[in-house]
Amino acid sequence: RQLAEWLGQQPQLGQETFARGAPEDFTETDRSRFAMDVGSLMRALLSATRRASTPTTYNPRPIPIWSVQQALERLTRLIGSTPGWTNLLRFLPETIMTPLERRGAYASSLLAGLELARDGQVQLQQDAMFAPIMINPTKRPPELSEFGA
Repeated sequence: RQLAEWLGQQPQLGQETFARGAPEDFTETDRSRFAMDVGSLMRALLSATRRASTPTTYNPRPIPIWSVQQALERLTRLIGSTPGWTNLLRFLPETIMTPLERRGAYASSLLAGLELARDGQVQLQQDAMFAPIMINPTKRPPELSEFGA
């Protein structure tokens, strides 16, 4: 009986005393369904801050650009040896390797072709949008070519 009284006077869990709640879950889930915890986020933030504090300079690799003048010289030299309508891509130099350099050389060749078409030395044709651009040398009368016209 004494023991029962003593037990009855002790604080009871859920009435006089309460247990600590479940450990907190710091995991956040957003709409993209990526799960992350605050600790990992803080470590990543500190790592990025440390990397940003060290000064670095960006030195991009220079891209060799094929100029319009080079394309004009090449087109002028090669246009006489073409028999008729030829794809403009055939006039690009063989030394071009990367797609970026190739696009630049193609743009320069197109501008050079437009210059030659303006002077009446070539004709340009494109049958549809995104179709190949074709180039054809014009036959100039000999009396005009003598005077540099």
